[in-house]
Amino acid sequence: MSEKKKFWQTPEHMEGFGQAFVVSEDQKLDWGDLFHITTLPTQSRMPHLFPQLPLPLRWDTNDEDELLPPSPQPEKIVSSGTYRSIEHRATVNSEKERISIATFYSPRQDGVIGPWPSLITKQTPAQFKRI
Repeated sequence: MSEKKKFWQTPEHMEGFGQAFVVSEDQKLDWGDLFHITTLPTQSRMPHLFPQLPLPLRWDTNDEDELLPPSPQPEKIVSSGTYRSIEHRATVNSEKERISIATFYSPRQDGVIGPWPSLITKQTPAQFKRI
């Protein structure tokens, strides 16, 4: 527990260890240990969390301050359905605890999202509209 407290969420920030959606001591929950960290955009990062993370959770950054590996999975809407998700599998290890990582895409509030124009042709029309 003392290790978790090093990364505890603060009232001002959702990042860190804890459950930001707990609003009352009387609230009943299906318990789950959650660690929230924002990686992009870089100006939203809480850099003090990165160097202190336990080894299984630590990411590295390159000279441009990009998380490694810098190869995100594109969204279907951006690829107009060209990208096909890989098969997902889990490997069980009785010696180590399992870690699940959820990654969310957070575009700019004033941005437009849609298929890359270079992917749209007469043979491959857009499968999604721009929003």
